[in-house]
Amino acid sequence: RLYETNYSKNTMNQFRAILWAQLRTYRNALPRTGAGSIVMWLLSALWYGGFVFVAVILAIGLPAAPKQVIATSLPGGLLGVLFFWQVVPILIASGGLAMDFKKLYIYPIPSRSLFSIELLLRITTAPEMMILIFGAMVGLLRHTDVPVWGPGFLLPYISFNLFLSIGIRDLATRVFRRRHLRVFALVVVLAVSVVPQLLVNTGLGTRLKPVFTALSNAPGTPWAAAANLALGISVLPALLVLTAWLVASYYFGRRQFAYTLAAERASSRSAAPAVSVKKQWGIST
Repeated sequence: RLYETNYSKNTMNQFRAILWAQLRTYRNALPRTGAGSIVMWLLSALWYGGFVFVAVILAIGLPAAPKQVIATSLPGGLLGVLFFWQVVPILIASGGLAMDFKKLYIYPIPSRSLFSIELLLRITTAPEMMILIFGAMVGLLRHTDVPVWGPGFLLPYISFNLFLSIGIRDLATRVFRRRHLRVFALVVVLAVSVVPQLLVNTGLGTRLKPVFTALSNAPGTPWAAAANLALGISVLPALLVLTAWLVASYYFGRRQFAYTLAAERASSRSAAPAVSVKKQWGIST
């Protein structure tokens, strides 16, 4: 028990240090001039303020909505949350606005501590979705036709997205390092980033609406299962589906993280002799 307590304290201390480093990284990416900083902070306030406003609308409006309407629209909203959560971190990492977490591999930090810290850091990549989910949870808790325990099942859906985000980010990092796949991956990322604009500004969104509706309500999907559990609908099948997806996402995230960790450590060990030889012969790079 003493070991577990010390491990938890060390993990939290490491997390606070790494989180501070990430915040400094974000700050260094902002303009240094006073006017530029003010503009960036105002834009950030407007951006996050918009999501807070939507969350408040959900908290106030959901109790008045019929349960059947919520059951139809909630899976689509959770699917949108998944899309935002998994795509935006990749765009941020490719743009250099996220801290290079792999630099920490050279320090004597246990692997499970690294994974725990990385899991906590995934929260900072999409705080907008956390705001919306908590707003929806408050609204569902205030709904008279929704069981009190139901909205709490949106928390496992958050965990599912966190595990999935780790796996996708580490997999994307390795793909971008392979020269023959880098161009293809960049094209895919850019294409995905313009999909929302095409759906909103063209007639493509109207034509694909039935497809999106069918996909959002498809049985066996994590977003549909989380929505059913939040509303107290088909609880046992939905619980089995969400649990299976949660376990699968944890395994996927942990495996991808382990692959990346092993590759980084192997790369560090192979690079060390070359550095020593250069120092010995006085070769500068």
